[in-house]
Amino acid sequence: MLQRVDTVIDSQVLSSILRDFHALTGIPVAILSTDDSVAGSAGEVGPDGSLASPFALLEDGPDDGLRADPGRGGCWLPVRLDGALAASVFCRVDASDPRAATCARLLVESLRLALPPSASRTELSACLCERSLFFETALDLLCEADPEGRIIMVNPQWERVLGWKPDELRGRRLTEFAHPDDRGALATAGPGDDALAGPSGSPPERAPESEPVVRLRARDGSYRHFHWRARLAGAMIVAAARDVTERVLGEEALKDGEALYRSLFEGMAEAVMLARVVPDPGGGAADYVVLDVNPAFERVLGVPVGHAVGHRGSELFPTADPASFDMFYRVTESGAPESLELYSRRISRHLHVSATSPRPGCFLAVITDITARKRAEMERDRVLAELAGKNRDLERYLYVASHDLRSPLVNVQGFSAQLSKAFIEIKEILDAAPLEPGARERVEEILNARTPRALGFILSSTRRMDNLIQGLLTLSRTGRVEMSEEPLDMTALVREVVGTMRHAVESAGAEVEVGELPPCHGDRNLLGAAFANLVDNALKYRSPERRPRVMVGGAFDGEWVRYTVDDNGPGVPPEKRERLFELFYRGDPETKVPGEGIGLAQVRMIAERHRGTVRAGEAPGGGARFTLSLRLPGPPGDGETGRT
Repeated sequence: MLQRVDTVIDSQVLSSILRDFHALTGIPVAILSTDDSVAGSAGEVGPDGSLASPFALLEDGPDDGLRADPGRGGCWLPVRLDGALAASVFCRVDASDPRAATCARLLVESLRLALPPSASRTELSACLCERSLFFETALDLLCEADPEGRIIMVNPQWERVLGWKPDELRGRRLTEFAHPDDRGALATAGPGDDALAGPSGSPPERAPESEPVVRLRARDGSYRHFHWRARLAGAMIVAAARDVTERVLGEEALKDGEALYRSLFEGMAEAVMLARVVPDPGGGAADYVVLDVNPAFERVLGVPVGHAVGHRGSELFPTADPASFDMFYRVTESGAPESLELYSRRISRHLHVSATSPRPGCFLAVITDITARKRAEMERDRVLAELAGKNRDLERYLYVASHDLRSPLVNVQGFSAQLSKAFIEIKEILDAAPLEPGARERVEEILNARTPRALGFILSSTRRMDNLIQGLLTLSRTGRVEMSEEPLDMTALVREVVGTMRHAVESAGAEVEVGELPPCHGDRNLLGAAFANLVDNALKYRSPERRPRVMVGGAFDGEWVRYTVDDNGPGVPPEKRERLFELFYRGDPETKVPGEGIGLAQVRMIAERHRGTVRAGEAPGGGARFTLSLRLPGPPGDGETGRT
């Protein structure tokens, strides 16, 4: 029994379905009821807008097959309700067009969904509702396309992930959005153009199924990676794409990391060994098995790569230091890196071994050949020891020479004084004795001019020589005295030193200012002598044009503490600053300033004994600045070698 479609579907719903179909596909469409009346249309369906009865045409052929109508330039498709013909759909598109069957079936499916419920229609409606709900809520990108790959419908995830609105995608080929290098893979991932292009009039063939990872272009021009799956459903392509961008990028990063690791591993100059610890049942490490080594392993340790991998450490290094086995075990247990230095008797080399644990039960060891460095250190230590011995010999010689020189000098001074007194007595005797006039003149010249002048030269020379010898003895004692280092309040120490120099300060009419000084570790007596020499030097070399002013300051500077002694004197020319600390050097030999050029040499010796330095420079505002730099004490064990 025939039913009229417009009696079972609301006219507004029917019109909406037709308008949406025409807007989506661009194909003019019309629906005829069983009484030949046009129940609804969208687009230009015929030259005069009228359609004749098609039911004679629909009687032949399969129930749901397309019927070509060349006279009207389109095709027909029946709409059945519970097995009975309820309407016919006319689409103004050639029946041989691949889109015709797909689009017509979509329209028929929409009409069936709009029919009032019956037992069969209710089940169909439920299935379609479930399909629509799944389509809308799926996290993957879903789409339906015609056999040529033109997009018919997409789910909202396309816009969420790639930014494309459904209207921007409909009617465009899927391959337009694929990366140029991936279009071939996309076309063969399911039924595509070539796969479905069978002989004219023949049904499409199923393409080989594959599920590649392809790149799809987003609206902003970027690409994301998708796991693509497409299947043929009748004359329609159904495809799903899962976003695997993060996974692909992660895999690429992992590959890059592995390539970088392998490049570093293979190219390192140090020997690298990855091994697995074989624990001792009683605790500790019984042994280890080598898993991998780099090419430098053979050069550093003399073991070929092929012979090392898979063998135990006890087999490869039977005479190895047990400390290395213990360290490897601790590293795998704690995860904390360690290192040590050892000597290999087997290859006669010094080695530095550092180890870390990349995963439980395993360790990665980096072995560096430090033989050249160790030999250089031993040679340095030998030279330093030899130099220290020579310095001690020199200091002893200096002390002995100074002491032995001073003994005859004391005699010269004593006898010169006696001789001076004797000449005075002779002069007194001769003054009372009668002498011929010529003889008296000669005697008076000898006694009053020549002899006193000669005795004056002898006495002044012996005094200067005595000062030099006293300075050498002081310098010798400075180098030989045993140091007693302790924490020092430098502010109190320097102020005490300046207090002992009160007479010299007042005689010079000077002002000495000692600021708050940072503390340090050192020998109290030696550092006191150093500051006494620096302040005394500033008082001696003062400017006659202004009142002398000396300022002592200090500050921390990283691992150093630096003390400064500034004055407002004439300063030191740059070319003479380095030589100031040489023994017996005086910047101006003609100066009347007392001194023998020993004080600043003593300051340098004191600084060096404290592992420090002393430098001369220019003070702010003019004058000289002497900077005494002392290294702060390091942590316990600083400078020692061994396990870290």
